[in-house]
This record gives sequence, structure tokens and C-alpha cells, in this order.
Amino acid sequence: MMNGEWYCSAACAGRQADDELARAATAMPARSRALPRLKVGLLLVHQGAITPVQLREALASQRRTGRRLGEELVARGMADWAAVVKALASQAGVPCLATLDRSAVRLCPELGAQAVQALGLVPFAVDPERRAMKVACTAPVPRLAVGALRELTGWHADAFLVPDSVLPELIEQYATLAAESDARELIVSREAAGARIAEAASELPGAMVSQARIDPWLWVRVSDGRIGRNLFVTTQEDPSWQAALMSH
Repeated sequence: MMNGEWYCSAACAGRQADDELARAATAMPARSRALPRLKVGLLLVHQGAITPVQLREALASQRRTGRRLGEELVARGMADWAAVVKALASQAGVPCLATLDRSAVRLCPELGAQAVQALGLVPFAVDPERRAMKVACTAPVPRLAVGALRELTGWHADAFLVPDSVLPELIEQYATLAAESDARELIVSREAAGARIAEAASELPGAMVSQARIDPWLWVRVSDGRIGRNLFVTTQEDPSWQAALMSH
């Protein structure tokens, strides 16, 4: 039984799951209707972190190096990451943390290490009773992932921006905590997805299957209301995405 329907066989359920994935993979993600945001460089000037002359110099050198503006400013010694993250957070309308010790990381029972890696969101404050948590991420805020987290698990997440160099350490710490958890997750190819979803559903009587697009993945969650299984289906043919996720 899957999504309240009985199927004559696992193969039949797998074909239905494949059809649902195909629709989810081709659906266009919702676009924000927010007003255009002030550029990070102008925010840094407004905040007094850099001068207009420094901004012009950084923009000129950025065209040669191909780095993001914040990286360029830090590399040239014109600004530090605390100032850059503050400006990025102001642009995105979220709070920020100049640093976050890995000891602050907390385990969310709905998410294993692979889910955290795919979402780009690391919990550091978790309230199971309210099903709410604070999560660390880097710019740009992965809003699709934040929305998918709420839609598929019922958990509300408040995003906090951290420097790019901080997030890998937090992900590594989460993987250490998750190693002893019961969270079961799979990374599967598009071709194998239907069969693996049907298999997971067969292990959880009365399971409901839901999915959300978090490019370059489709996050599929199979849950009976108590136990959940996370499957991440690649939407790209490049296998390096899968290898990168599995390396953590």
C-alpha cells in the first residue's frame, strides 16, 4: 500500500512512483516575487565595511579572477568574512553568524548526514516539541531546501548565514552525530528510483510518498507518520554530484 492505494505488485508501485518523479522533475520551481535586492557591494559600502574606491577595484579584479565579490574582497584584504556575511544576510533578510563552533551542531531525527549535505542546511538548535530548528547555511540562502524541509517533514527551519569556510566543518560534525542515528537514506539514480521507493514503501505499511525539488536533486520522503526514509534522486546525468554527496 502506498499513498492510500493498493498495488498488484512492487513493480506496479514502482512504475507509479516513476510517473510521480517525472512530473516533479519537470515542474518549474516557484519563483520569488520579492523586489530586487540591493547588491552586496553597495551594502558593504553603506555599512562602512569598504570604500567606493575599493568596491570599484574589487569589481575590476573580479572580472579577471571569476571569484564572487565577497571572496574577492577577502582575498584582497579589503574586507573580512564577518562583514561579507553580514552584508549577504542583510541582502537575504536573514540573520547571520560570523562563526559557529561545531559543538553547537544538533541532530534532527528526520535528517541523516546525506540529507543535510544535499539540503545545505545544518541544524544547530533543535526543538522536537515545536518541530522547529535553527539551521546554518551559506549564501545564497537555499530557500527551495528550506521549503522542502517544512513540506516533507513538518519541521520549521530558521536559516542563519555563516561563512563558506564554516559550513563544511558543521556538515562533518553532523555526519559524526548521525552515524549512530536510525535515519535511513539512499542516493539513487533516476532509473532505479521507482523500484527503491516501492521497496521503502513496502517496509512501512500505509506509507505516504512525497517529493520536493531541490536542484540538482529530487528529495523523496517515504513515511508512515512515525518512521521516515529519505531518498535523493539525481536530476542530472553528471555522476560527480552523487560522488560529492557520498564522500561525506
